[in-house]
Amino acid sequence: MQKLDPYHALTDEFLQPRLGKLYWSQGFSTLGGGLVAIFIPIYLLKLHYSLAAVLSYMIFYGLFCIPALYIALHLVPKVGSNRTMGIASICQAIFLGLLITLPSHHWPLFSLSALAAWVNSLYYPAFHANFAVSRTPHKAGRQLSYIYTVMAIASAVAPAVGGILATV
Repeated sequence: MQKLDPYHALTDEFLQPRLGKLYWSQGFSTLGGGLVAIFIPIYLLKLHYSLAAVLSYMIFYGLFCIPALYIALHLVPKVGSNRTMGIASICQAIFLGLLITLPSHHWPLFSLSALAAWVNSLYYPAFHANFAVSRTPHKAGRQLSYIYTVMAIASAVAPAVGGILATV
């Protein structure tokens, strides 16, 4: 019987050409999303938006996710998962740019929430399609648990990193 070496099992998984990139991509995406998601309501409140406006931003985000996800689910097979994830990354950069320029340009909050919903709706179906293609059938359970572990670690680390960045 083959002895399982946890170190080499992990390094082999994270250094695979295609699946390893997905692990790292998901980790950084979750970390970045956690950092931004925590600070958006605080940022909007510091820009003197009312609590009702901030809550409406969050509600519109949830409402925009529904049609955006429907469109994204049809887009992934036509464009491809890697390109869709790339489009989501570009849209994320645009969203952050609009968010940074919000004090000077006063963008409508519902347009920002629509763009944020579009980013998440594009990224996650493409990511799951890419994972489904990249996984090894007899190791799929272990590989899926690695993805969830990376997401959990990044989600746990994001508030700490955000707190450190806020104090610097």
